[in-house]
Amino acid sequence: MARITNREVENMQQGIIDDLYLKTAEDLNKRKEELVAKNRQMLLEKYQPYIDKLPKNMLNKKYTYQLDINYPWDRIKQEDDRNTSNYTKIGVYNQHKYLMTRWGTDKSLSELEYINETWEINFKLPEINPADDELNPDLEEEAGELCKDLLNFIKEKVKMEHYLKESIGKNRTHKKLRDIWPSSLQKYIPVESKTTRGKNTEAVEVNAPNFLNERLTTNLLEDN
Repeated sequence: MARITNREVENMQQGIIDDLYLKTAEDLNKRKEELVAKNRQMLLEKYQPYIDKLPKNMLNKKYTYQLDINYPWDRIKQEDDRNTSNYTKIGVYNQHKYLMTRWGTDKSLSELEYINETWEINFKLPEINPADDELNPDLEEEAGELCKDLLNFIKEKVKMEHYLKESIGKNRTHKKLRDIWPSSLQKYIPVESKTTRGKNTEAVEVNAPNFLNERLTTNLLEDN
């Protein structure tokens, strides 16, 4: 049995994570932007009559408006809080989107109970923006639902990353992975070169996460 190369491992892991979670991460990030835009508009509406009367050269304009999010709302921020936005970050390489993964992530993130992020919207040209970066109380319920969805997403994604890391680490050959991986992941296993096959050894069982089939079904329904 041939040992799977480091490059093949990277491609497998990234391909699986992207197929399972990229679309959901894009949707979550879009909801963040929409909520920030609402918050900005609600703040500006109160003062728009006064803004309209001011000379344009007296108004400070920026390319970005940001909103600090610390959820649950009554939670006290800690110095060692993680920036949870790292787990929905999307990169682009050769015009191809990919979801940034954290393969060295502490497994305790699978029990994460807070969201600590800065949400923002960007403008093509500088716009008038409020100095206030706090959430409007009228948007707390909507933002809270989004934070709950983010927590569920992060915890599930981290569990999946650890499953992939562990199952591949203990079964670094094509045959072993075929023996233990569920049918839904078989297509990601690279083709084994006939010239590099070695002797057979027994695969180490690593149980697939219970949520995997539900995630695949959800993605299929969203695509349709």
